[in-house]
Order: sequence, then structure tokens, then C-alpha cells
Amino acid sequence: MKKLHYFVAAFFISSSLFSKDLILLDKIETVIYGPEETSIITRSDLDRPGLDGMPRTKESVTLEHLIFQDAKKYNILDEKLVDRYIAAIQREHNLTLDDLKKMFRDSGYTYEEGREQLAMMNTINSLIDYKIRSRVIVPEKEVRAYYDDHPVYEGEQYKIQRIFVPLAGQSKEQVLKSINRDIKKGKKIVGAEYKTPYWDNKEDLNPFITDLEVGEFTSPLDTNNGVEIFTLLEKKEKRLVPVEERYKEIADNLREPLYNQLFEDYKKSLFDSNAIVHLK
Repeated sequence: MKKLHYFVAAFFISSSLFSKDLILLDKIETVIYGPEETSIITRSDLDRPGLDGMPRTKESVTLEHLIFQDAKKYNILDEKLVDRYIAAIQREHNLTLDDLKKMFRDSGYTYEEGREQLAMMNTINSLIDYKIRSRVIVPEKEVRAYYDDHPVYEGEQYKIQRIFVPLAGQSKEQVLKSINRDIKKGKKIVGAEYKTPYWDNKEDLNPFITDLEVGEFTSPLDTNNGVEIFTLLEKKEKRLVPVEERYKEIADNLREPLYNQLFEDYKKSLFDSNAIVHLK
């Protein structure tokens, strides 16, 4: 059995040199005696949230250390990869190094501890990719069988555009007259603001829109400072969503129980093959 990196069951500080009152600063919660090394989990490890801000349990932190120990056998940990991983996080979220350090501090970590956590997370993900995700394969025939057994239909959809015409010093009657004239001539409405077109489902729309034919306009509607009308630009009939559009979603759904089973098997093997001592 290898030596513990440090062996202190609890850390105390005296309130004074001669006082018998002691304050508990930290204590060891769990010791993992792995085949290659020993890992120690303290109360402070459990009290701090993960870098994602989520609380951590004794079991989840223990599992992290078990997987991390296992990953070291495959030489997955690479400091250069950690540097690239950190640089990628900074680019993706537009963070300076000081921003990143503050993010670590807000979660209760020093910069060095934050780096260690990122290294552990990256290493664990790499091992899970290698040991589990790479084995989760769903044959195409199973995807198509699921597709046939669980058809999904897409309801009628309407592409609509809202058009706003401000009064701009004119009377409402003058604006309405101008709108009708331009619509009859098939021209763009003078002075109108054409809003970005959007798709909506039939069940979410009022009949005065769904009764339109493509290219038609609603009757003008009064607003506080102008007039608005809607036009139907395009219409899609109800359809069966093709397998190509659902393939990834179905494959992911079918992978999930396979992944969960493989992960639970792997987790059990780690807990069974390592000596884990939970201290009171």
C-alpha cells in the first residue's frame, strides 16, 4: 500500500496558545487506495461547488477521483492539452486571464486549483470518450425502425410579415387610401416599415391570418401612431417529418440507455476494484 500524500485526519487551530478550544478547519472525508496511488477527499472538497456551479456529493467526487486514477494508466493527461483547453474557454467566452481567475475565485478555487479541476474534467471526458462513448453505436436499421414506429407530423405553418405604416403627419384616411392604392398596383407601400418575416404554426394564429391566400393582405389595423397590416408570404401543409431531419435526435435517444448502462457498469467496476474508506 502506498503512503498517503499527507496523513492528517483533521486540521485544527487553537484560539490562543493556552486555550483548549479548537476550531475545525478541515477534515478528511474519504481515502481511496488505488492500485497505483492514494487519493484523499476532504470536507472542503465537498463543500465547494464544481466549476460549473453545481453542488458536489461525496459519491460524485469519489467517482471523479476513481476515473481520474484510471485515466492516468492511459497517459491521457497532457499539460499542453490543458493549456489549449483553457485558451479555448477564454476564446469561446471572451475571457481574459484575470476574468478566468475571478471565475475560479468565485467558485472557491485558486487559479492553480482551477487548472487542476479543468485538467481533471478534460482527462475524465477523454477517458469516457475512449471507454464508453466510442462503444455506443446505434445501427441505422434501429433508427429507421424507431422512426417507423414513432411518426412525427409537422402541422401547417405560415410565413408572415408585419407591415407598419406610420401616420407621419397624414390623417388615417389618407394613409389607408395610400395603402390600398399601392396594394392594388402590386407595389411596395410607400413609407411602410417591412418587419422581418417569421414562421408560425396554424394553431397559434388568428383566423384572419390563416384564411389568407399566399400574397394576400389583412385589412388594415389601427395602432396608436399608424396602421399595420399582415401579409402571408408562404404556407406549408401538414407533413410527416422525414427521417433525415429526425435521424440525429432518434439516434441520440437510442444511445442514451446504452450509454447509461455502460457507464453504470464501469462505475461499479471502479468502486469494486478499489479500497475506499469513508471516515466519520
